[in-house]
Amino acid sequence: MVRYFFSLLIIFSLFACHPKQQVAISDDMSVVDTVSPRVIPISISDTTYRHVDQTFEQVSYVILSDDVLIGEIVRTLVVDDRIFILDNQNKIFCYNMEGGVEYVIDDYGSGPGEYGRILDFALNPPLKVLWMYDSSRRQLLCYDMFTGKRCQSISAAYMAPERMAIWNGSFFFFMGNHYNYPDNSNMHYSLFYSISGAKIDKSFFPHDQMSEFLFSYGWEHPFYYNDDKLYFINNYGTVVYQLTSESIRPLYKVELPDSLPSDVLMEVTPSLKLMQTRYSWLLSNAYETDGILNLWFQKQGYYYAVYYDLSNNKIIYAGKQVNNIPVKDLLFISQINGVYKNTFFSVVPSFIIKYKIDENPDIFPEDLKSLTEESNPVIAFYKVKR
Repeated sequence: MVRYFFSLLIIFSLFACHPKQQVAISDDMSVVDTVSPRVIPISISDTTYRHVDQTFEQVSYVILSDDVLIGEIVRTLVVDDRIFILDNQNKIFCYNMEGGVEYVIDDYGSGPGEYGRILDFALNPPLKVLWMYDSSRRQLLCYDMFTGKRCQSISAAYMAPERMAIWNGSFFFFMGNHYNYPDNSNMHYSLFYSISGAKIDKSFFPHDQMSEFLFSYGWEHPFYYNDDKLYFINNYGTVVYQLTSESIRPLYKVELPDSLPSDVLMEVTPSLKLMQTRYSWLLSNAYETDGILNLWFQKQGYYYAVYYDLSNNKIIYAGKQVNNIPVKDLLFISQINGVYKNTFFSVVPSFIIKYKIDENPDIFPEDLKSLTEESNPVIAFYKVKR
């Protein structure tokens, strides 16, 4: 019986790290362009949004332990009561919902079993695995999502993506330009779909002249997890798409104020001069829950935050700053970084919390007062007020 148990355990472990998809892809997977996306008109408010507590309330926060030091954060995902963070030091941190460190993936180096530059990572919750892309060695590396132990690797020499996502066990890769493949027309697409990660199975959004324009300042991740949905925004695009294993569906058409025309993008150089124009562009961070859509865009070198009420078809706010007055139900808020269990979450730098404590120290609990400006950030969760 013991031998039988361990045999099952080994079989299960091997299956858990297998990259095979969960849901079979349809042969006719395509961009569904017969569906008209919902139009989201945006107009800018000139005032700082100080009364955000009328829209959101804070349901919880997680103070990340300072036992390990996090560098500049590249990507944060919250899945299965775990917080996963990639920083710019090629490390992936896993925290529990009490802020304790579960593990750190820190195998950067040039030796056997080590990796080079981690460009991005994604999670496959059904199989409990984490995949990262090592751009130095052109590999996809698989790790156990709960232990951080490496399971396997897949050669990705066939592509050089900038970002990745996983949905229903299959891979999506984003490649904004084709400078690594100038003469290979098969690679001149922005979005690739892969069932196993070992090869490209479908390609979408052919590169146009805009894809030749390189602009790194303020560029955000193109994939956005929204509980049971995955959204995508193409480079310089204003349409929010929903990605599934069967289709790519245009969901929202965002009408930005003074939206950047493509001819201006190509004519205005250098990039700094483009930032000084009146145009709005670089739409990103499409996060949605409980009838509220969050967006970002950029204008004249500033981030603009957008809260749009989908239920009532109206803008709650669109402007440069969301700077709340600390109240009991909303001690602090920062730019939205994701959705988890029907709540928005933010990665809040500790110095912002220290600033809020100085504004109204009496309402803050002692665990937040013990933070320093050098502490790791806090993950805060907000729900929509109804």
